[in-house]
Amino acid sequence: MKTKLVSVESAPHYPALDILRALAALYVAIDHGVWFKSMANIEGLSYFNDGVKLMVNGANAVLIFFVISGFCIHRPEQTAYFNIKKFLFRRFFRLTVPLIVASVIAYSVGFRWFEYSFGSTIVWSLLCEEIYYLFYALVVKKMNRKKWQLLFSASFIVAVVLALVGLKHIEYPQRPVIAVVLMGFPIWLMGLLIREHLALKSSFKSFKAAKHWNTILWILVILSCPLTTVLKFKWGISYGISLTLLSPLLGLAIYSQLHRKIEMTLLVRFFSFIGAISYSIYLIHQPLIQVYLKMFKGLGVNGIARDSLMILAITFTILLFYFLIERPSHRLARKISLQ
Repeated sequence: MKTKLVSVESAPHYPALDILRALAALYVAIDHGVWFKSMANIEGLSYFNDGVKLMVNGANAVLIFFVISGFCIHRPEQTAYFNIKKFLFRRFFRLTVPLIVASVIAYSVGFRWFEYSFGSTIVWSLLCEEIYYLFYALVVKKMNRKKWQLLFSASFIVAVVLALVGLKHIEYPQRPVIAVVLMGFPIWLMGLLIREHLALKSSFKSFKAAKHWNTILWILVILSCPLTTVLKFKWGISYGISLTLLSPLLGLAIYSQLHRKIEMTLLVRFFSFIGAISYSIYLIHQPLIQVYLKMFKGLGVNGIARDSLMILAITFTILLFYFLIERPSHRLARKISLQ
């Protein structure tokens, strides 16, 4: 007897994903410098600053984006009706239009991210996602759950092998482009497999026995953040190998979270909004850091005052970018997909 697939469209919104997006975006921004870095020079607060540096790892956060990306684009119950043109056009307007505008802004303020080495800016992860989307569009009609699982297994083995090559002297994502794309591919596929499993009626019944592992899984994920940092800076083990080996743990934790009912409290709504603007945060926080640091330095503002004003200015600019650029591009993408 075949297992019936049920539509996930009846519950298309997962607050847990919004919260995870928000946390991932904030992790990346803090890791890049949107933080009270002057605390390092204040007695009594330097230890707190060191703790933040230990816990916050932008590379970990990108893995969350990859899993969520794979999850959000896949609709196993709609594969038969998949339209490659609509899909690719929607992806283009959803991601590329804000990226082009952000690139123009970055260049205008002297932050030419395409002149940096691959992996030094956020562009590397966006390129990976675009490649994954193209691959998905070309093969989705020929795939089923078993084939996706086989592809994940094979790609995970390839990622581990690639991660082990140049273990100490080539940091992820500073490796060759093809290596970075292949190492991130199984992590992206995990999101797709989570969607496949959620579409099965049996997944909700079978997970009841394992739902108590949710807290344990997330404790392990949180502990993996300082672990990967310590492995990197104390023993020289690159993020590539540690993140690749720990990525299945993250996938299980995200899957477990999607089965939980989350009450829409004020705090959850706040993080849901941060999740909604997470792409804008991810896109433009790096050039904004450079702009506002230079501006406040020229004004003679330093210390905690400078950090506070910089964070406020960056937040305001990100909100402007979201409402004027990103959200309109989202609406255009939806309009294209409905026509």
